[in-house]
Amino acid sequence: MSESVQKPKEAVHDADELMFMVKGLQSTNSSAQIIDMLEILEGLAPFLDKTKVIELKCKNCDSYAPCFFPLEDDYDVIDTHAYCHKKGQPLHHLTFLSIAKCRDFSRKAQMELADLAKRLMEELRDALRGRKIYDHNEFANYPIAFDISQDSDRVTIQLGHLSEGGVFVMGDARIIMVRRPDPRLGNKASEIGRALHESDLVILVEASRSAMKHLGLRDAVGKIAASHGIPVIYDP
Repeated sequence: MSESVQKPKEAVHDADELMFMVKGLQSTNSSAQIIDMLEILEGLAPFLDKTKVIELKCKNCDSYAPCFFPLEDDYDVIDTHAYCHKKGQPLHHLTFLSIAKCRDFSRKAQMELADLAKRLMEELRDALRGRKIYDHNEFANYPIAFDISQDSDRVTIQLGHLSEGGVFVMGDARIIMVRRPDPRLGNKASEIGRALHESDLVILVEASRSAMKHLGLRDAVGKIAASHGIPVIYDP
């Protein structure tokens, strides 16, 4: 017995939107190359939807943010919709075609942020050389190891240590370099939003009180950030 697969309503709407454009262009006199291109679009239309285009394109663009402050200088209310800073509006307000044909795509700022984070990590490695990080699960101190990861407009430098098998074990301290307001940063989100109003980049240091004191993170990160002109927020 055959089963029909029902596409999500949004995907169907996006396909119809693209097909309407293709049919309109096909009705005009076009060159052979244009006709070939339209046939390709017609074949792809049923498989395209706005969510997939945002995932493949917008989330890798410098203008993308997973959230934003909807009112100017309102740092206590954060809208968690996907947002295009280039177009100045939430992506759910834009049509599938306006997103698909956008030519503003760039990863330059993300690459620059990643490069800066790597430099800061090496400076932090030198500043913390000789110090040990405490593992609360094993009740032991270990040489500090670092892990770095990037998520669109923020980079996280996680402090931890290596297990006997060489696996990275996360500690209770991390440094986050933030380019956009983000509600995932908890009760410091509003403070970060205010700082980003004056600066293109903010460093958030999240660590337990014992790690902050034992590793001297406040002093180490503060000096490094000051040398680069980046404001720092500490939690706690």
